[in-house]
Amino acid sequence: MTYFLRNGLYMEGDMLPGDVETTQRPSHDHDWIDGAWVLSLAAAQTTQLAALASYRWGKQSGGTTGNGASIKTDSDSLTLINGAKALVDALGASATVNFKTGAGAFVTLTQAQVNAIALAVGQHVQLCFNNEAAHATAVMTMTDPSAVMAYDFTTGWPE
Repeated sequence: MTYFLRNGLYMEGDMLPGDVETTQRPSHDHDWIDGAWVLSLAAAQTTQLAALASYRWGKQSGGTTGNGASIKTDSDSLTLINGAKALVDALGASATVNFKTGAGAFVTLTQAQVNAIALAVGQHVQLCFNNEAAHATAVMTMTDPSAVMAYDFTTGWPE
């Protein structure tokens, strides 16, 4: 099979005079630029934004620390923390709740402690979204697909 460009359009079959022979197009997301197939800008951005979102999710759900304690931030833990916060806020300043730590030990937490944990978790999650938004803006302002694919979005994340 012969692959070629005719008036800028990718074709397969018999060439005519003026056609430019190429290699097979890697995918519909590739454009012929300066004699080579290059991932299109839109496809590169879509690919990087998906990878960025996945990376953010890993950082967001990977845990944080608050008041010197390690705090899980996976979806189940967020639900339990938000439930504990709602409960102590409804019961008032003297309320306490039993909570199981990641290490498996039970601790009794006051309203102030639960609120501090919820705040630390909320700030962690927000920092993750803020960083994703900053990296997404950088990716979307780029005009070179190669630069988009080479962009390092692994910086600036909370620990």
